[in-house]
Amino acid sequence: PLFRSKAAGLVEEKMQYEVKSKEALRRVLQEKLEYASKLAEIQRNYDQSEEECDKFRVMYEESQESLKSLQEAYDKKKEEFSDLESRLASLQLNTQNTSKRPS
Repeated sequence: PLFRSKAAGLVEEKMQYEVKSKEALRRVLQEKLEYASKLAEIQRNYDQSEEECDKFRVMYEESQESLKSLQEAYDKKKEEFSDLESRLASLQLNTQNTSKRPS
């Protein structure tokens, strides 16, 4: 009787430990799944950020090329304008000199 009651107590204690161990393992596995899910979400966000960064980099490079082209066009037009101003000044001088000469 004493041995049986001790054995029954040990079996009961063993079952309680098994239940507690299974519950602890279930909680750990649940946390692992939650962390894996969060990690996957973070990875997706990171990948999206990388894609956006690449798009912005391309847009920046295209903008720089466009700005360079505009600057070159501006410089060319400025030079043409300067040439036209010089020609106009020269023509005005010639006109003034021609009109001052006696006929």
